[in-house]
Amino acid sequence: MFLLNAQLVARREVARGMFVLSIEAPQVAESVRAGQFVNLGWTPGPLLRRPFSVYRTGGDRIEVILKAVGAGTAQLLAMAPGDMLS
Repeated sequence: MFLLNAQLVARREVARGMFVLSIEAPQVAESVRAGQFVNLGWTPGPLLRRPFSVYRTGGDRIEVILKAVGAGTAQLLAMAPGDMLS
């Protein structure tokens, strides 16, 4: 288990209302596989971290796929590349 800060690298819409976030996280990328989960936190954000499924890994990055269904995921999708996650 890792507790670290990671940079949001990119956000792209892959289907209506569905987004893929690319996150620079070398330690995580080398140890997780697609289908596993990561718990993400952000500031300002919800008190508790949110679990997201790993969509793909490559190099130093992981990608998670999500849909905005509430205030927490809407805040996450409002973040810009360069913002930090934990």
